[in-house]
Amino acid sequence: MHAEEDYKTNIDAKHEIEALAILLKTIEVEKLDKIIELLQKQKNNALK
Repeated sequence: MHAEEDYKTNIDAKHEIEALAILLKTIEVEKLDKIIELLQKQKNNALK
């Protein structure tokens, strides 16, 4: 019985970790998109 509870805890933790990993990847992509946007604006301003 104790092993089943440990297994369920491990599965729950795995799902939480996977969800956090997806969230971190999303944040990273958003940050990179913002950096690219800012660099493009800077480049356009320099060309004027």
